[in-house]
Amino acid sequence: IPVDGTIVCGRSGVNQGMVTGEAMPVYKKEGDKVIGGTTNMEEHIYMQSTCARPSESVLSKIVKMVQDAQSNKPPIQALADRVASVFVPTVVLLSVFTFLVWMLLLESGYVAMGGGMMDGKAASHDAFLFALMRGVAVLVVSCPCSLGLATPTAIMVATGVGA
Repeated sequence: IPVDGTIVCGRSGVNQGMVTGEAMPVYKKEGDKVIGGTTNMEEHIYMQSTCARPSESVLSKIVKMVQDAQSNKPPIQALADRVASVFVPTVVLLSVFTFLVWMLLLESGYVAMGGGMMDGKAASHDAFLFALMRGVAVLVVSCPCSLGLATPTAIMVATGVGA
């Protein structure tokens, strides 16, 4: 169906999946409205256009709504950006601090890892790995990826589904 209009003669099944998402044909008869870009599946129909300009068609309005949705930043994304701008540096500093504290405690001998006798080089290597794992654990557990990535991703998916 080339443009939005009204059926003036005939009846047919019209696949409006492009607009509604439903692939089953909807039966239209004289006087029913049809949407441009949908597919006439069965019989011949005669129709009269009801939109004076292409910008007034249903398809054009859907495209404009999708463009507006993609160009505007929703309030929740702005809030997530503000929180992440403080949260990310704080978590990184906390992770580095955790690593340094564990290294100092282990190297000074104030805290023992256990595990038997080792020479100095092996103990130092194990202390580094132990402290590094604690620092990385703080970073992973506190990761703000859900704030920084999930919001824009959810918006793009929702916009794509809506289109």
